[in-house]
Amino acid sequence: MALLPDSDFPFDTMETPEIKRLALCLLLLLSFPVWSRAEAPKDAPAQLEAPAPRRPPLDATPQALEHQLQSLPWELFRTVVESEPKLKADVDAYGPLGWAYIQKKYRAHPWSRNLERLDLERRHQLATTIQTLMERAGNVPPEAAPVQSTTSGRQ
Repeated sequence: MALLPDSDFPFDTMETPEIKRLALCLLLLLSFPVWSRAEAPKDAPAQLEAPAPRRPPLDATPQALEHQLQSLPWELFRTVVESEPKLKADVDAYGPLGWAYIQKKYRAHPWSRNLERLDLERRHQLATTIQTLMERAGNVPPEAAPVQSTTSGRQ
């Protein structure tokens, strides 16, 4: 089907394979920017934001947990101890006087023996609980606290 019957134009019909290839190439070339935008992840703006600070790896050794427990304020300490049934039972065994004693002495009490009795999974959960509570309270974990020099600078 010719547009102009006496035309010398070589692509005068839509039936020729050259026209079909040319039209297909133009269509692909013009639609490429649309494809590239359509394939972008929906949360791309979130990737531009600063990444959240990485948590230090959890140290679930009894000594590390003891140090973390002793560095907590009393309210957070009591929340952590009450969340672990074995630790809570150790304190509850002495009744209300047990909690009163622990409130006064929890920073010096040797907790590592009690923590050694917990299996590794429970210690990891305890470490996670401590870290989460400290972040919610806005406290800096002991490992992340800046170290202050105790020397006066004189020689």
